[in-house]
Amino acid sequence: MNDTSHIPSMLAGRWVWFGLQRFTREQWEHVCVQAVAWNVQGLHPKVADGTNRWYDDADLLMLKQVAAQHNLRVVPYHYCYGPQFGPAQITAEAHLSAAIGAIFGAVIPDIEDEYMGQYASAESFGQQVRALYNGLWLPTLYANPLNHPVPLLSLNSYMDAWLPQVYFAEWNGMAQAAIDYVYPQWEYFEQQAQKQGKGALKPILPIISLERGVASAQIAEFIEKMHGYGYIGFWYYDTYAPYADTIQHTTLPTVGTLPTPPPAPKAPAPPVAPLVFSDDDKQVWNVCKAIALNERAAIEQSWLRARNQRGWNFGPPLENEHQVARGGKTYTEQQFTCARASYEVENGLLTWWTANGPVRV
Repeated sequence: MNDTSHIPSMLAGRWVWFGLQRFTREQWEHVCVQAVAWNVQGLHPKVADGTNRWYDDADLLMLKQVAAQHNLRVVPYHYCYGPQFGPAQITAEAHLSAAIGAIFGAVIPDIEDEYMGQYASAESFGQQVRALYNGLWLPTLYANPLNHPVPLLSLNSYMDAWLPQVYFAEWNGMAQAAIDYVYPQWEYFEQQAQKQGKGALKPILPIISLERGVASAQIAEFIEKMHGYGYIGFWYYDTYAPYADTIQHTTLPTVGTLPTPPPAPKAPAPPVAPLVFSDDDKQVWNVCKAIALNERAAIEQSWLRARNQRGWNFGPPLENEHQVARGGKTYTEQQFTCARASYEVENGLLTWWTANGPVRV
């Protein structure tokens, strides 16, 4: 498995992530006091969405300085839309990533949704950032890279580490099951990086999701088994308090022994090739195209794919998510390379139309 000895020292320990929150100095001071009480070492606030900055340089510096007064470290993240809006968007976000990194010494581009399957765009993004900035650059990517076409190998040469978020509560809520699921996939990409002459896979900084009512005992077990990576992140601040006491009594992450691989693991299979459609097959979902499209806000574009796809890969989107009215009902729809997603708003029914007909979720 990958070498943990090069994990950036400033990322060591326990870190808490934040959602859609913008802080005043007073609010941030309160957050820092609470973080110290929880024995947390660092904080990951969101500071921009696309090209929309939430803080100017002075306010970014405030986040860093107030935290430092409490002996806390800050590495912010910013959501990236990149390929959804084309090369100009990628360039603008590269400049923003470099600017944020210059202030904090490290920055996290949140790219796990928009860059799925976008390998050339990901490499362009990494190249442009590195032309401007040589500090720590640490992208978020899905924890199961064999199930999501994340551009892990495209970015390996440019990033210092990657942050996979483990939603183990979505499977059976058991820590060992989560490790058994993701670990072979990480090993597989480690092997691929070496075969392709990209060197070892960059260090892993795992993030635990505290949502969906996962049991405290499983959080503790996951931390104990994964503490050798030197970093544990928690998503997110609003759900942290019920677990705070349990987390404080676990081993503080330090670089060391990695978890034991699952017994006799099966060789992970590569992603299934995309479906191939004939002209007749395409008529299944093209009948929806002759209706008026109502564009929705770009920030909402990824939810249908990211939250409801359930691990299926139907390829990158060919259009923005949009709403349509048909037969007295409202639908949220989006065309992908190999399928069409249609969500019936009134009753919450999600249907994926493929060459074989509808697959309802």
